[in-house]
Amino acid sequence: MSQILPSFVRFIRDDRGAITVDWVVLAAAVSGLGLASVASVREGTGALGSDIASALSGATVAVLGELGSDGYTGPRAIGEGRSRVETSYACPRGSGVCFTTTTTFTSFQMADGSTWTRRSDVNDLPDSEPYVTWWDQDGHLVNDAPRIDV
Repeated sequence: MSQILPSFVRFIRDDRGAITVDWVVLAAAVSGLGLASVASVREGTGALGSDIASALSGATVAVLGELGSDGYTGPRAIGEGRSRVETSYACPRGSGVCFTTTTTFTSFQMADGSTWTRRSDVNDLPDSEPYVTWWDQDGHLVNDAPRIDV
């Protein structure tokens, strides 16, 4: 017993392996923090992944040669020309209301080389919307308004 006691005291006082214990504890703490952070963001990243997957499932890929094309095949206006403005005043009989109408005529250069005219009629009555019509270069009313790429 007399030999065991001094050996035990020497073992308790020996600090040569203490740094190893410190590093093991530090590594365990860092690993625990990493696992805790992964667990805390796991649910949110799963939901974000689902949102991205649903958004990409509806995406289409452009065919080579159509890059930059929006698929629009109707008439296109590629340049805006002169504008002319006319103003008229009207009091329809029996309505008791008078109003001013401003008409703007604007010419547009079309992709096919023709010139079309846009007529926009706006009156000063409350809740009135502009009335817009398009006319081709031959003076015919056009049913489909062109896309304006100006």
